[in-house]
Amino acid sequence: MLKLLSGRGYSSIKYTSVKSLPAELHIDAPDKFRAFYRVMQRYAARLIFHDLSLHPEGAELSQLLHYASQSSTSEILETFENLGLVQQNENRFRFRFPTNLRIGDFLEWLVATVLQREFSVPVITNVSLQGSKTGGDYDVLGNWLGKLLLVEVKSAPPKGIHNPEIATFLDRLRDVLPDIAVFLVDTHLRVRDKIVLMFEEELIKANGIGSLKEMPINKIKGQVFELNHFIYIMNSKRDLKSNFRIVFRDYIRYNSPVKLFI
Repeated sequence: MLKLLSGRGYSSIKYTSVKSLPAELHIDAPDKFRAFYRVMQRYAARLIFHDLSLHPEGAELSQLLHYASQSSTSEILETFENLGLVQQNENRFRFRFPTNLRIGDFLEWLVATVLQREFSVPVITNVSLQGSKTGGDYDVLGNWLGKLLLVEVKSAPPKGIHNPEIATFLDRLRDVLPDIAVFLVDTHLRVRDKIVLMFEEELIKANGIGSLKEMPINKIKGQVFELNHFIYIMNSKRDLKSNFRIVFRDYIRYNSPVKLFI
């Protein structure tokens, strides 16, 4: 993994191991880890997790019923409580994890863990590259089949994402030069209506309107899109594993000598 970055001229690399978050939360024992990984793959659980973060004083069960039935929400909260992540006081639920952790840290961990466990991709998260022109941290970097994979992870819904974030993502691609890049929005809403349109706007700004005729953004399946079979835009519906599989199969199909025969 680090060789792919050092080969691009980055000698000073700071990052977080994918093992760090479970260790910090004291859920790195195999049974607790499996329970946490399993529940965090549920979209409703991630939304409940997010809503709890908005109520540091605690939230009532009725405030957390926007995304699942009462029985499913209670089941999710019970799992969080058994893992020591949530504490129930009377009728209110509140987080118990360290204040230095952000909701984005959990999503980056989940994406990295899906890549590592389901696709055997060595990964690092929260990566800082000295000498990077764009600054900031890279959410998830991985070594997929010997290729540098970059994943930008957005926990905000499409309405909370704006053009400057797309422009920064594209600048980072020009800077770190990954082999394959994914812009992931953790939502079950459509990304075609806003996210893809913003990509088109930023590409026109950078390369002119003719660039979209030469390299249009195309739908692969569901809400997974590709640009030149190198940049991918996707949401998390049906699930992360399924959509990453669509991305990887598309990349291989169009960037492999086998494409000459299929």
